[in-house]
Amino acid sequence: MTNNLTKSKHDDLEKDWKKIAFARLFFLLFSSFCTIALILNFIPGIPVFIVTPIIIITTGFLFITMVGVSRLPTKSVKENKKRKFFKLGFLFNFLLLIYLEYLFFLTLSQHFYPEAFLLQPVYCLPFIVSLSSTFLEKKWKKRIIGFYLVWLFIGVPFLFYEFSIKINSKTNPKYTFWCKVDNIPSKQETIDIFNELDIDLIIPVNIDDFNQTHKDEIQNLIDNEVKIYLSLAGYMDFPNIDNHQSVLETYYYVRTLDFFNNLSGFYIDAEAYMSTIDKFLELEWYEVIPFLVSRFPSIKEIENATLGYQKLINEVHKDDKTIGIVKNLEFGCYIDTAFGNIYHLKLNWDLEIFMHYRISAGGGYRRFTDFEMYDTISYYDGEVMLGSFKSGYEWNEMITDITICSHFNKKRIYFFSWGTFEEKFGVESLRDLKPYESYMIKYSMWDATWRFLYYHGIDWGNIIVGFFV
Repeated sequence: MTNNLTKSKHDDLEKDWKKIAFARLFFLLFSSFCTIALILNFIPGIPVFIVTPIIIITTGFLFITMVGVSRLPTKSVKENKKRKFFKLGFLFNFLLLIYLEYLFFLTLSQHFYPEAFLLQPVYCLPFIVSLSSTFLEKKWKKRIIGFYLVWLFIGVPFLFYEFSIKINSKTNPKYTFWCKVDNIPSKQETIDIFNELDIDLIIPVNIDDFNQTHKDEIQNLIDNEVKIYLSLAGYMDFPNIDNHQSVLETYYYVRTLDFFNNLSGFYIDAEAYMSTIDKFLELEWYEVIPFLVSRFPSIKEIENATLGYQKLINEVHKDDKTIGIVKNLEFGCYIDTAFGNIYHLKLNWDLEIFMHYRISAGGGYRRFTDFEMYDTISYYDGEVMLGSFKSGYEWNEMITDITICSHFNKKRIYFFSWGTFEEKFGVESLRDLKPYESYMIKYSMWDATWRFLYYHGIDWGNIIVGFFV
């Protein structure tokens, strides 16, 4: 009788450990599939519809396997201690897996490079170490960690290696200059060059500082067949969520001008509240999120702004004109909206122009590198405005940026702004505004990693602000 009970107990233990061994196999199998799918994300040309199902299916199987093992019966005090440790390992592993997959889905919309493949072990390090310490026998722990260290060691030299991207100009772009009312060209030789090179102007209009001299200068340009676009300003501020009515009033004013029918179209220079920017620059790092949450407009304010700007668009279209938006690079719906920006309102602009200055118009900021300009311009489908000349934008930088735009098939490039360009380089230099035939953009793995962290940092900030508003 005793022998039969012992045999029965032995058989039960053997069955349980077979289940655990089977679960280990499945866990390793599907975690491998998951890791492979994450790696595939960094290889250009792998379709998303192949990678995404692998990620979703393996997550499900991993979860089922983890839960199944944690619910197996416990046969001893020693095994019970192991099981408690396993449950902690299970929780850590699964949360980490979800985070890895969050990175995967987030990166689907970002710009990456083949070398990012080498960063994959870094993302998976805690997952691999925790997995090996939770499930595997000692010899397998050593093998997996050893494999990881070898992989990491191979990747380390590439962190200091300089990569390069060769770009070729693909278009012969035309140019449009932002031109303040005090810098409107009036010399005939300048106007002739504008006509020869098909250069357009965008002139900002504010009711309070638009006098008869400005009107006459614009009429002269139109008479000489220079295409003129007007940028509609709001009262004492850029067009933002609060001042849509004053922007509409500016348009009604422009309608009364004699040359209205001969204008080529309109833009709005949509930017943040000036007061918000001034206050934001004074904040400590820990004050940023509370500040943005406190400044977030109400649903009613957002609805009113959407209706107000849609009315503007409808009025412009009623006059058979077009209207575009000039905007800064986006930082996510909630962060942008907290600053008063209207980028994420559901509006149908005819054209979008992204301001991507190598050095800020306000000055005091570092220059963007060639790689950063390339990375950002590649990400946006719209047109690009380059600058800023008053902040020290140099000729060679400008030609490099023109080449990058040409490489991404931009047919017209915008500059801020005409007055400073004329003063710095002269009118005749317009004839030399041509892209290089080819250009080498150099960057390191650190540069690519920084861009990765930059995009993800913005995304996390946007998620945090969105959680509280």
